[in-house]
Amino acid sequence: SSNLSEQQKLKFREILTRAFTETAQNREETSKLKGVLFETLASAKYDANKVNEIKRRLVKLNKQRMDKMFKALDEVQELVGYLKPEERSQVFRHMSPDGDHFHPFNWGEPIINEAPDSFF
Repeated sequence: SSNLSEQQKLKFREILTRAFTETAQNREETSKLKGVLFETLASAKYDANKVNEIKRRLVKLNKQRMDKMFKALDEVQELVGYLKPEERSQVFRHMSPDGDHFHPFNWGEPIINEAPDSFF
């Protein structure tokens, strides 16, 4: 809403863009590892040690992604004050490139230019 200053809106966009970029990079690495995992599982020469190492790396990547997302969410909350649960949900969805969730870029067009007004 009009309660956010232009400086807050700019910082908000920066936080979302950074979170999206960082989690997208993480997601790409996770996707590649999942491919290796499925190839390893389907291999005639099953290697339990390799499977366990890939699973360990996947868990680590997921934790890193979640840590980045929660850090960004905390930054947004600090920037704008208390977030209602529905506002927090909208922000979190914009920070996640997973599945049907939203993100700051939609077919190459930034949608975060409008995000602060639509959230608060």
